[in-house]
Amino acid sequence: MQNLNVLVGTWNVGMFVPISDSVDLSSWLLGQSPKKSRSPDVVVLGFQELLSQPQTFFNLPTRGYSESFSNTIPSESSILSIWVDIVESCLEKNFPDFSYRPIFSRRLCALGLLVFVRDDKAFKWSVGDVRSGHVGLGLVGLYGNKGAIAVQLELLPKKDSTSSSATTKSNHAIKKPISLCFINSHLQAHEGATYFDLRKDDMTYIFDTVLLESSKRDQTEDEPIGLSGHEAVWIFGDFNFRLVGSPLPSGVYQAIDNKDYDQILNIDELSILLKSKTHKYLRYFNEHKITFPPSYKFRLGVDESAGNVGAALKYSKTRVPAYCDRILYSTVPELTQSKATTDMLTPLCEVAQEWYSCATTVNYSDHKPVSGLYTVKQISESTQTKDLTRGGLESLRVDSAVSVGTVRREAVLRGIKRGRVVLVVLFLVYLIYRLISY
Repeated sequence: MQNLNVLVGTWNVGMFVPISDSVDLSSWLLGQSPKKSRSPDVVVLGFQELLSQPQTFFNLPTRGYSESFSNTIPSESSILSIWVDIVESCLEKNFPDFSYRPIFSRRLCALGLLVFVRDDKAFKWSVGDVRSGHVGLGLVGLYGNKGAIAVQLELLPKKDSTSSSATTKSNHAIKKPISLCFINSHLQAHEGATYFDLRKDDMTYIFDTVLLESSKRDQTEDEPIGLSGHEAVWIFGDFNFRLVGSPLPSGVYQAIDNKDYDQILNIDELSILLKSKTHKYLRYFNEHKITFPPSYKFRLGVDESAGNVGAALKYSKTRVPAYCDRILYSTVPELTQSKATTDMLTPLCEVAQEWYSCATTVNYSDHKPVSGLYTVKQISESTQTKDLTRGGLESLRVDSAVSVGTVRREAVLRGIKRGRVVLVVLFLVYLIYRLISY
């Protein structure tokens, strides 16, 4: 049985709408060393700011579709349909020996999440159930101008793939069904300690409240599950973490020109948070070493491939450059239980990151796309404990889920805490006034 290669990417497109499939995303999907890059088996791409704020307010979230190996995507107003075509074209161009099919598409206001899986005979996996959910982090704690979309994929070994003698000799090849969870998020913006605290709160809220519902929910009585009980979890997106202490842009520019990225990361909010191991959930997550410049905020129209352009000319003068766009991963099965045993924290699989890259030559947005390629290897049964059986995993998923009513109550209380109910009331009064005066 072959190991599983998973490509994860995130990009805040800054409301860029491609008019054709001629947009080349190769540097995003192939990383910094395209000739050495392995072909992915699963491709998961998260988008932020697909639409402007006015557009997102009057375009309600669409559930998209979630159907294994559908030949076509339903024609809908979702901007994601355009990106599906572009990504498919790019995958076909760069990996001609393999076939990919979109199996999941979901939009929440300006957030989007796409999943592609190999669909050729050589691929030894089939897609089982697909569960998904979302949560708003915006107005009243419900609106999706900021928020998260999550999807869980259950991959099943094909029946004819388990008979290989080579498989039985390997302790590192995946042999059983595997559950992978992916979370695309867009958190609160702006610099300063107050907004840093809001972003940490947003992260906690995502893991506390996201419910994953089955794509076959009309045919099954299965209850929604939480974010625990998966062999591996990725959370990625425009986290909007900034630099601590309001450093002078000139100093950051110099560090970028000298490729001294560690100097910048030493004052990066997320790097500091991950090292501290103090966050309720992020303490279980890892990030590959960053060897690329900050992904935000770039000036539009500056082509890095045209020559040696200094950071002072590449980046916008309205913001200090920052590593806003990130990808984190965890192999800890237990994420959301308040009391976790040592066994529950023991990984069921190994995730090795092949590369972590920023596509600096993609010039359509003030954010640069970030991506990473991961190899998933399941740990052999002989090293697993009693609590880490397949049934134990499924139990964790159910136990970690909260009720829909609880989620809604928490969302309203969260909105009140942030004082956003008042803003919504004022906005509704304004709309009524404009309608009457019109």
